[in-house]
Amino acid sequence: MELHATEINTTESTESAEVAILAAVADAVATAAEEGTDAHLLSIYAQADEVEALSAARKLAKVMSSDCPPTRAARLWACAVEGAGLADLRRAADAVKGSGEGEGIEIKTRYGGLSRGTCYGRHADGAWAHKSGSTVTLDRRGKWTVGSSDGFSRRERTDWTVFAVGPYLFAC
Repeated sequence: MELHATEINTTESTESAEVAILAAVADAVATAAEEGTDAHLLSIYAQADEVEALSAARKLAKVMSSDCPPTRAARLWACAVEGAGLADLRRAADAVKGSGEGEGIEIKTRYGGLSRGTCYGRHADGAWAHKSGSTVTLDRRGKWTVGSSDGFSRRERTDWTVFAVGPYLFAC
């Protein structure tokens, strides 16, 4: 009997997670429509029927935490509708940063904004990232090294792996 009750609670929590995901998708779509951004999400939302929408929400409920931002939930939902696998969705849900379609991932550096500070981003193939102030924009897949210096002795450096799920970039 306890096992059956646990199964019912799991089913109810999965259903509530699906409802929460669909609500987050609707909110993000409304925001994107108002702001005129994320054309990919808007087109997927317009084309998806109810069965596809629910199926994608069910798939996401398996991999996403409840504190996932609505914009990320909506982007992952669009990728799930297009057929992204559970492994890709899980990796994207756990990523530290994400970007919209056609955008790069912005990484703020620790010392780049100081008076003598500098920052950099370098791709594994040797290409440099675009920088603006203390922010570095990673605009393609692969391994990146991002760092900064205060102009004296303090330095910091982090490694990022950027990957794509659908048209969106994610970094961890």
